[in-house]
Amino acid sequence: MIRFKPGRLLLITLMCMVFIKIYQHNLIIRLNYEHQRLELKKSQLKKQKNDLLSQLCFLKDPRCVTSFAQGTLNMDKLKFSQVMTFTGF
Repeated sequence: MIRFKPGRLLLITLMCMVFIKIYQHNLIIRLNYEHQRLELKKSQLKKQKNDLLSQLCFLKDPRCVTSFAQGTLNMDKLKFSQVMTFTGF
């Protein structure tokens, strides 16, 4: 049977505590890096959201819709003479 002297037991316990403290420190560093990475991604996503909202507002603009319809789809404004009304049965 192995007999531990009080000095050795104290030394082994101290070394274990040092390694546990180093491990905790490494975990904290890793979590800080992950936090920084997620904050960067969050800021990029906010910028992308703002860009998409700006593009949506631009595309909802009636002038933009009119120019797209007239330029790309070759649509013209409707004349009053082209309108047919239906008053009922």
